[in-house]
Amino acid sequence: MSLSAADALARERGILTQAFLDGTAPDFSQRHAQLFDTYFRQRLAEYQAADQGARVPAASNAECDQAAAPERAAAPERAATSEDVPFAVVAVGGYGRSELSVHSDIDVIILYAHDVPESSKELAKALFFPLWDLNHDLGHGVRCIAECLELATQDFKVFASLLDARFLAGDAGVFEAFLADMRQTLLPGRGETFKNWLTEQNAIRAGVHGDASGLLEPNLKDGLGGLRDAHQVRWLNALGTGNRPALPEEELAVLEGHVVYLLQVRNHLHLLSGRKNDRLGLDAQRELAERLGFTGSAEVMAVEEFLAELHRVMAEIRALRLAAWSVLAREGGWSAEPSLSLDNAVNFTPVGLEFAPGWKAEDDPLAILDIFSHAMRLPAPLALRARRRIVSGTKALCAAVAEGEGARRAYAFLLDALMRPGSEEALADMLETGVLAALVPEFGQVQHIMQYDGYHIHPVGWHTLETILELKNTAKPVHPQHEAYARLKHPERVFLGALFHDIGKGLGGGHSEKGMDIARQALTRLGAEEAVASDVDFLVLRHLVLSDTATRRDLSDKDVVAACAARVGTLDRLDMLLLLSVADAVATGPSAWNSWKSGLVNELYLKVRAVLAGGGLFDASDAQIIMGLRDKARVEGRHLYGPEHLEALLDAMPPRYLLNRGLKEILYDLGLVARLEEALEEDRRQRPSHLAGVGVAVIEIEALPENGTWSLTLAAKHHPALFTTVAGVLALHDINIRSADFFLWENGTEIHCYHIVSPTDGLYAEELWARVRRAVSYALRGKLSLDYRIQEKRASPLAPRRANLGIQHQAMINNTSSEYYSLVEIMAADRVGLLYDIALCLETLGLQVHMAKISTDGHTVLDVFSVREADGKKIAEPARLEEISRVLLECLA
Repeated sequence: MSLSAADALARERGILTQAFLDGTAPDFSQRHAQLFDTYFRQRLAEYQAADQGARVPAASNAECDQAAAPERAAAPERAATSEDVPFAVVAVGGYGRSELSVHSDIDVIILYAHDVPESSKELAKALFFPLWDLNHDLGHGVRCIAECLELATQDFKVFASLLDARFLAGDAGVFEAFLADMRQTLLPGRGETFKNWLTEQNAIRAGVHGDASGLLEPNLKDGLGGLRDAHQVRWLNALGTGNRPALPEEELAVLEGHVVYLLQVRNHLHLLSGRKNDRLGLDAQRELAERLGFTGSAEVMAVEEFLAELHRVMAEIRALRLAAWSVLAREGGWSAEPSLSLDNAVNFTPVGLEFAPGWKAEDDPLAILDIFSHAMRLPAPLALRARRRIVSGTKALCAAVAEGEGARRAYAFLLDALMRPGSEEALADMLETGVLAALVPEFGQVQHIMQYDGYHIHPVGWHTLETILELKNTAKPVHPQHEAYARLKHPERVFLGALFHDIGKGLGGGHSEKGMDIARQALTRLGAEEAVASDVDFLVLRHLVLSDTATRRDLSDKDVVAACAARVGTLDRLDMLLLLSVADAVATGPSAWNSWKSGLVNELYLKVRAVLAGGGLFDASDAQIIMGLRDKARVEGRHLYGPEHLEALLDAMPPRYLLNRGLKEILYDLGLVARLEEALEEDRRQRPSHLAGVGVAVIEIEALPENGTWSLTLAAKHHPALFTTVAGVLALHDINIRSADFFLWENGTEIHCYHIVSPTDGLYAEELWARVRRAVSYALRGKLSLDYRIQEKRASPLAPRRANLGIQHQAMINNTSSEYYSLVEIMAADRVGLLYDIALCLETLGLQVHMAKISTDGHTVLDVFSVREADGKKIAEPARLEEISRVLLECLA
């Protein structure tokens, strides 16, 4: 007994998928589409056979026909069936292109020449229901030719899908009529408008998915350089008119080979994900590298080899789209003859810059620099053939610029490329073709290194390029850091610092120190002056100083600011360091730079600048500041308290509090303390004496729109578990702490100041904060078990699952950075409630936490806690230091 169409499809898909996994079906997408082609033809035959069987059979002889004639004449006319009205089953979109990945949508139209009959509903059910039963996603429609063409004139997405239309089954005449009408009424004159629409779509793609040829987690379909770029080239190439070919066959052949490769990667990703998925995430990359046969070496991991090849393929796809864009969908097509000779080695052609006939890299490798100089000057893209010739010529170029005049020319070219406005595309091409690696081999050794921290979104090479491009933006007057850029005496030095800032990556820690030595060697070979090399050395060594200090140290501590100023040394270097710090962070990814971190870095920059400009850290002595604040608070706070009470509170405030909090914040805190005293008094009236006051806390939350955070200020009587409690409650409510500062007044009042990031959109903020207040009170009173609730939250299937990136946990105690505190520095893989675990551990160890700086870089937590022993002293005993580190590491495990 033969299988039904649906059963045969399910069986054959299983066989084909296994063959693909075994490596014997590299053309999976095409064969996968053919399986569905067979399904539709077989299923249509089944339906038509059943439809025929349901009809009244014709009489077997003329006598019966004659006898039945009166009855037929009197009977009502039978409703038209699928056999009566001709139709075609047509594949469109990706299915029409025969690029059907494992979990792709099946895009099909049942196409009628004229009006769609009522019987089409039964036909659609017969064709589509079995596929739904097999859990396939369908993009389906039932239309006549006129409806299809009308929709296409209104929606370019429909227009694009119809360009890939392919006949499957039914009446081929209907499909031929459709093609004829499309060629006659739909396509003429729409090439340019369609291309303009695609240009708009590409801008959207760039904003949403980015340039896939340089992303650590590229989108294989919609990222720039992905499959959609190849589709656009095909569509516009097909729309071109004239006697000459639209694009050279050589370039189209390369494009088709790249599409096959991307489809292979995409199919593996679908199988690994178990669903339709085009974003190649970190968790899938190692497995895909193994499946695709990458083995790696002592110097390069297999996954890095895989990503390098994938980026190369996507870069060439993107480059072909850019190079061919001007001639696609135009009258006349492409001309094989160069339109302009730029010099002896370089020609300008309609599809980009090309080397002159007869040019060979081994004879004239420096012409590679010339073609890029033209690309920056015009600007113009490289032809795809020129890119491939450049790639094959980089070895000769590397030898030509290794020393002497070649090295000096390479240095001058580098400075021009880094500094010239509008050189962005050329720099990207230099990175992708290996020219940057040829000019600076030390850069080539690190450019493909992946940083699997959930924080960097590019490999080192692309991250470096993005840093340079962000620096270029600071040259524009509208940029927030333009004032610092305009003050630079030698702006080229900060660009060189950007080029070399991560060149020490992949050498086993201390990349800034190691990178400084590598940068010095490279600059010496290139012939840079000593003053240039010295500034670049400084930038490479110190490029993390501002961001690390701002996010991990107490900026109210004058020792911190003074130490930072000593490391920087001069105002010019401070400006260069600010520009590089910001550009580096912006280039790293969206989680690395935000308004909160920007505010911290800017605060530190201004304080260090004041010191280096000859000013002090404060306008007056510390004592004068404190006395001035007390005097103002005494006047402004008299409406809250009587004179004696207010004076007692001012006396209770520690110096660090008065130096850290401004007048506005002090008055705000005094208002909270007034409410706290009222709440404590009310609690004493209502509860037994031994319970009175436990769990009483006043919490106020304010939105800070300027940096996208909230401030949470808490006033309560001293409780050793207060920080632990707040950390646990906020974790339960999915609220992340950015920083925390704690002040213990001499009268036992605690003031906690948190900057937090809330998941709320503001619509139900009050309800959220009310729950937080209740939870803090319940937890302090023992009515809420934070341990139990956090473990329950971690076990929930809704809890976020982090990829295992091999992050090494660290717990270090720094006794040198602060005169008054020991700094507990934590590095760990992020997890639900991690800060609560750390706070509980510090509490159990008997340490008093005075300040916390919380930073999450992707999947990695970098937290710093300013602590003291219970007696108010720094941690000193070696055995105690070892014990604390060991216990914290156990906590992090």
